[in-house]
Amino acid sequence: MAAILRSPMTAVHIVTLLEEMPIQETADAIVELGGLGIPVGRVIINATRPTLFEGLKPTAAEIKAGLVAAGMPATRATVTGLAGEAKNYLVRQGIEASLRADVADLANR
Repeated sequence: MAAILRSPMTAVHIVTLLEEMPIQETADAIVELGGLGIPVGRVIINATRPTLFEGLKPTAAEIKAGLVAAGMPATRATVTGLAGEAKNYLVRQGIEASLRADVADLANR
């Protein structure tokens, strides 16, 4: 088994999530594997969210207009709730972008 792990044909691919703890664990694994002389292949990011609102920050008025155009109820509570969800999504996308940059840095070590 040790010979297979140290073979020049072998590389360990690491799968991670775009969250702080898994990224730190990935960094630790890369260091530990390198210390053992085991080559690291790719770092694969799992369970990513699609990019929504590319360069946009939807306003309550835009959300309301979209609901009306779709024939959906555009109550204040619905618009407020969707605006909050959009804001949270954008915050999470920003965090994921930063963590994605951290993963790219790990891959370039």
